Amino acid sequence: MKERTPHARHRRLGHRIAAFVTATAAAASCGAVLGQATPAVAGGDPTRDCLPGARANIPSNHDYPVSAAHLAGGYYAQAGLFWPPATAAVCKTAPDLRQPLIRIGQGGCDASALPFLIPDASPAAYTDITPPTWGTFLPAGWYYLGEPTTPGWATVCWYVLKPKVTA
Repeated sequence: MKERTPHARHRRLGHRIAAFVTATAAAASCGAVLGQATPAVAGGDPTRDCLPGARANIPSNHDYPVSAAHLAGGYYAQAGLFWPPATAAVCKTAPDLRQPLIRIGQGGCDASALPFLIPDASPAAYTDITPPTWGTFLPAGWYYLGEPTTPGWATVCWYVLKPKVTA
């Protein structure tokens, strides 16, 4: 009796399935070793995680015409920076009574904005992802990332009304 051999098409499908299963297993084992994956961005510095629902992004309007970010009033700290355009990842935090509750900046914004300073809690290494523990108060309003003026602090530019995007 003649033995049946599978068609070439079925053999290729079997090889593809085996390759897919092997690649999936390899990726899963790497994920277990490397830990939680972080979202990819075009460029940037290490960024801390924020507590669930506590992250906001504040873009800069210096390089690209982008809309300002609207923030609810509360305490914030910068958790990292990515680009393009330059954008601060900020976390809503709790106040720390040993730190200043509100801090007005000395510049870094255009004349129609009020500069506020928030602590720059950006980590030095990608492995340090613990959320910031304290921040300074920002009133509700519209924000752009300002130019840095004070070491250890990030400047954010506050607008009461949403500023127009200029190209």
